[in-house]
Amino acid sequence: MLYLLQALSTWSIAALSIGLFLGFLSWKAATEGERPVSSRSGALLFLFPVIVGAVVAWMRWLPGRYGLWLETGLLLVVSYFIGCALGCLLRRLLSGGSAARKAAPAAAAEEIEPSTAGAEASPAAEAVAPELTSAVDDLTRQAEALAAATPAALAASEAAQEILADRAGTEPSSSPEPPTSSPQAEAPLPEPAADGDNLRLIQGVNEQIARELRKLGVRRFGQIAAWTPEQQQGIGEKIRQCGPLARLYWVAQARLLAGGVETEFSRAVRRGAAHREIMEEPLDEAAAGILLPALPQVITPHGNDEIYAGERPLSLLQPPYGEKDELTRISGIDPEIAEQLKALGVWTYAQIAHWSDENARWIGSYLAFPGKVEAENWIGQARVLAEARDASTDASA
Repeated sequence: MLYLLQALSTWSIAALSIGLFLGFLSWKAATEGERPVSSRSGALLFLFPVIVGAVVAWMRWLPGRYGLWLETGLLLVVSYFIGCALGCLLRRLLSGGSAARKAAPAAAAEEIEPSTAGAEASPAAEAVAPELTSAVDDLTRQAEALAAATPAALAASEAAQEILADRAGTEPSSSPEPPTSSPQAEAPLPEPAADGDNLRLIQGVNEQIARELRKLGVRRFGQIAAWTPEQQQGIGEKIRQCGPLARLYWVAQARLLAGGVETEFSRAVRRGAAHREIMEEPLDEAAAGILLPALPQVITPHGNDEIYAGERPLSLLQPPYGEKDELTRISGIDPEIAEQLKALGVWTYAQIAHWSDENARWIGSYLAFPGKVEAENWIGQARVLAEARDASTDASA
């Protein structure tokens, strides 16, 4: 719940503001003799399912995304109720002070009123009345300012949501599209650490091409995997030995390697079984068109992935080259969670070992157990298991 409170702080503030505004109006209607917006019986009737939902969320009887939705709804409802209570309390304080000040001049007038009905009020009552009237006017202005501030808070909340949507890549249609630079001006991704990845594990990248890529600042599989079509075209204009299909084949291989999935070519290179002619010859377009469909198929991310915090890790439609590991060997992954991971396209230890912090955060959010991956060190355990499996495979080969 604390994680949801942090992630949905803007929505919680909006619900609190709405409750504050409606609670303020409800108490005003009740004190003025009108029919209140809400009654005690209605509040109790509405509070019952909230209590039931809280028990279900606390006992974790509803796992997965439905449990996450339940906890989100409870958070917003509780924020709304707190706002209603604060609004009623604020209005009560203001109304009580105003009533006391209004009663003071009437009592004073009764005490100093002469016995004759036509007598005038004493000079002391006339001096006190303007001060009391001024105090009442000040309180009225403060209440009006508070009522006017609530719509402003709601507008600020909506603006914050639009900013978050912009960061997630869901920019509203009314906003202007950002200017796109020409392919010639598109620069490669920033240069990472000097050690980098072995780009020779990508079929079609010989020693000369790997050297030219390093000069351009490309040292990681993740950089190549993130190339946009404009960046691919810009690389093609600088490196004449590769065509569009060959560059697309590079990107597909790099996406797999960055996610911990070995290709048949990269595995052969690591074992020293790849022919030097194949490694040094540039890849022509015809061969790239044949090899590209043979790679493990990656599941394309969709819009529903954005409702979870973090970034979805590499997901494969089927086990890569028919290989899958027993994920329950990782402490913290029971058979039910293992099936959920397989449904997401996570099949091997190596995939989990290559998760980033954002990937681990996304998985925890999807499973409705935020922080579980980090607390139980799934990534470290998977790395050890993957290394042991690879060592055993190399020894048998």
